[in-house]
Amino acid sequence: MQEVIAVKKKSLMIGFIVTFIAMLAVLSFVIYMSVTPDGWRTLGWMFYLVDALIFSVGIAIGVLCIVMIVRLCRLPDVIAERQGDELVFLGQRCKFSEILDVDYRHARGRYGMQSWGKLTVRIKDGRMFSSDFVADIAHVQDRLVRLMFEYSAKDAD
Repeated sequence: MQEVIAVKKKSLMIGFIVTFIAMLAVLSFVIYMSVTPDGWRTLGWMFYLVDALIFSVGIAIGVLCIVMIVRLCRLPDVIAERQGDELVFLGQRCKFSEILDVDYRHARGRYGMQSWGKLTVRIKDGRMFSSDFVADIAHVQDRLVRLMFEYSAKDAD
């Protein structure tokens, strides 16, 4: 029996791409205002400092967006699935009865916690599986814990 337990949050890609495009627009405006004769040159040296600050923050946010887009592209759509009595987590296998702990952390946003986050599964032999950008993280953790207890009880009998 095969059951998909955890998938990647797909809407994050759109958010990072929109943020990257917005940063490109801001950087284009800053560059335009810096090089045109009627731009910030007439306002004095203080605006060059503001210009440099806005430009460096824009570059940092743009690089962060590119890093996140690359991480999201490399992550498969299905993060964790059940195949019989085994958990397949990003290609690594373990039995549900071998799971020691399932932990999760919500992503925190400006207006509270998001529905996605980081999932960490610890195995009794010392291995640890972890993934960011897991959709509906609380439900995924609950399902994994229920499967862990179900198969641990079956192995105890």
